[in-house]
Formats: sequence, C-alpha cells, structure tokens
Amino acid sequence: MPDIYHPSENSDDVAIETIFTKIVNLNDSDVVVDVGSGEGNVIEWIYNNTSANKIIGYEVSIETFNISVKRVSKNARLEIINQDIFENFPYNANIFYLYNPFSSFYVNKFADNILKLKHKCLIIYYNPVFLHIFKDRCEFIINEFEVMDGIPWVAIIEVSSK
Repeated sequence: MPDIYHPSENSDDVAIETIFTKIVNLNDSDVVVDVGSGEGNVIEWIYNNTSANKIIGYEVSIETFNISVKRVSKNARLEIINQDIFENFPYNANIFYLYNPFSSFYVNKFADNILKLKHKCLIIYYNPVFLHIFKDRCEFIINEFEVMDGIPWVAIIEVSSK
C-alpha cells in the first residue's frame, strides 16, 4: 500500500486571507473541513474571520494535533479530530480545504469520496501538486487562481453533475 501522507507545511497567512476573502466566501450554512489541518492556522483563521457554521480539522499526527488543540479555542463551531479522514469521511461537509495532505494514491481516494456526496461541494486545493488527478476526471470542474506573486496558486474544484 502506498504512503498516505504527503509532506506539507502550514498554509501562508496571506494566502489564507486571500483565498477566503477574494476567491471563496463562506457563509453560516457552510461546513468546512481542513484535511490535514496541521497546527490549526487555517481553521483558526476561518473561525475568527467568517460565519462558517462548522469548522472541522482532521490531523493524523498526534504531536501536531496536540499543538492545534492548545492553539484553538474549543467551542461548538470548531472541532479538531485526530483521525485519518478516510476512517470517518465527513459526508455532511460542503467545503474541503487541502494543502497537499496526501500522496497521489490517496488524492484519488479522496476524489472518489467526494463523488459520493449527495450535495454540492467545493474543494479548495492550495498549491495543488496533484491537480492532474482532478483534471483527468470528467466529473470535476476546475478554476485556477494565482493567490499573489511568489505565493502558490489555488484551484477551486466542483463536481460537474451536482
């Protein structure tokens, strides 16, 4: 079985702000999942700056999970889960944020799970290393944006049939 995790780093704060103020606007009905939430900077920014209904971070590293739990205040809108997203896929979510948390094998598996959703959703894929996986599948509509000079681009991915 291939490695599940892809080495990653925290999302840039300027990129996070640009993505969630100029490209994607969250509202109070959105359930947002940060896949591979790391130390929690994306979920913390979303919590502090949007009206998203629910924000869920999935982080498999216990050390990083513990850092994020200490960093972000616990409340009804925010949840951090120390679990592999494939063990309990959040089918109720409608926004997924990714910053390369998986190897290509598992990006395919993630795409398969997205196609099982019964409702519309957006995938926000920052610095999308494996974007070709979505481009090679006709079910996805992809819009690419440059975040800023010197900062990687983001792809907004939707399922075409929903």
